[in-house]
Amino acid sequence: MNDLRFALRSLAKTPGLTIVAILIVALGIGSATAMFSTVNAVVLRPVALPKSDRLAVIYETNLREMSPLLRLLSRTTAIGVIEP
Repeated sequence: MNDLRFALRSLAKTPGLTIVAILIVALGIGSATAMFSTVNAVVLRPVALPKSDRLAVIYETNLREMSPLLRLLSRTTAIGVIEP
């Protein structure tokens, strides 16, 4: 309890340092909350689309501009099945 009183008295003696410390803690909490909210919405939650089990990923690879090793590793140019 004495340590808490000492800490509060020290913070009251230096209000500039106190304000900076409080702002830094608030900024850290706010940025952590924002990052968690973004990751939660983008990565952790499933896609909220109708018939999302029928989604497909389509991409194209330019094999002429790739190295020979990468050309061997990427033989497919499309992934996914879309049923009518």
